[in-house]
Amino acid sequence: MGRTLKELVDPCWSAAWLIGAIVFLYVVLPIGVYRFSHEDPYLLTLAAHSLVACVAIAVGFMTPICDSRFRPGAWRVNVDARTLHFLVWGSFVLLLATTLVTAESVPLISALKGATAQELSDQRAAFFKMRAGWQQALNYLNAFLTSYIMPMSFIGVMMGKSRYRVFVFFLFMAYCELIIEKILYLRVLIPTIYLIAKGWFLNIYMIPVVVFGCFVMLYLNTYLARGSEPGQGPLVVVLNIFDSQSRDLPPASDPVQSPKGYEAQLEAPSGGASFFAADYAPRTAFKQVLWRAFAIPVVTAADWYRVFENKYGSRPFWGATSSMVSALFGLERINFEALVHGTQWGGGEESPSGRSNSFYVSEAYVNFGLPGVVVFSLFIGQALRWFYKSRDEAFRGIWLLFVFGMLTGGLIGNMFSNGLFIVFFYCLFVRVRKFF
Repeated sequence: MGRTLKELVDPCWSAAWLIGAIVFLYVVLPIGVYRFSHEDPYLLTLAAHSLVACVAIAVGFMTPICDSRFRPGAWRVNVDARTLHFLVWGSFVLLLATTLVTAESVPLISALKGATAQELSDQRAAFFKMRAGWQQALNYLNAFLTSYIMPMSFIGVMMGKSRYRVFVFFLFMAYCELIIEKILYLRVLIPTIYLIAKGWFLNIYMIPVVVFGCFVMLYLNTYLARGSEPGQGPLVVVLNIFDSQSRDLPPASDPVQSPKGYEAQLEAPSGGASFFAADYAPRTAFKQVLWRAFAIPVVTAADWYRVFENKYGSRPFWGATSSMVSALFGLERINFEALVHGTQWGGGEESPSGRSNSFYVSEAYVNFGLPGVVVFSLFIGQALRWFYKSRDEAFRGIWLLFVFGMLTGGLIGNMFSNGLFIVFFYCLFVRVRKFF
């Protein structure tokens, strides 16, 4: 079993895993929804472009463009492991301390005190996204550090048997729960599974325990994020966690006044809405997790095409969806993720704080058309080859996060906002000389 898991998490299979996930999520599911649920032509467009992307990923993965960079004698900058990891985690501690000191409220504490879903939504947005002035930098630093750099350093710390590795693990987990941000759990869970499968942390039989523990935390996180009824105190909120029926949403007979925003929809009855629809309102935390995992990526990816055609006439943005690209080339910034989010759940206007999911194929298409889908996919395939050829296990260990990032986010955003360009520079030009 251990050998099988070790093979499954090896980056040599990374392209196959990504292609398989794209085929399931963005080819099979859209065609199935089109056939059996509702005939949305944008679902078929998404499926066709995704198939083109899969071919390009395979070609990119098989092309040996940068293989020379991974030869033993290749020139690299030597970096001490202690210095590198101290810089990463020291920066994170400073970021966390500054964020907590300057925050008006902490989402987890508010949830335990009985805040409503809308109040928690506003507080999560204010915690990072809606900062003003110099505090706007906190949002960018958070995404920059926690997306790929910290998970990669986390693997390095665990492999090096640092005496601080347990502290680092629980610090990362506590941070995930503190801001009730579900996506952060995967940035802890995925590297942990990789470490266990490789035999560098705990043992192979602990994988079910770790996975179960993380999903319990994810469930509690989702549960708390749903908010409470007005007037509920902390004790009621905690006791309700163990009562699966106490937090069901109102029955269909309850009147709902113009629900806007994702959290407000949670207060609306789902009625006859399709599971693969933005107006579906899950009535339990478990259904909400499933809906967010399988339905929302498909629905949102198709909505990118819909909004792109209906509002912009399918004229390419040429990178204007990225703040960095638009600034570099003097383009007017188009906050397309906020616009799609607003179209889905905010009455058609650009959302001030919400951001929609973005599949990299949809992002590539709205910016550069079908040629952009091909070029982006070729690059992604080549990047997966770097994970396969690299000798740096800390870098190799985040390939699953990279795959997940491409399935649920755009390549441009991941490269510039989430620090992926630094990670790729590291893999091509940096050598870590020793562990702790």
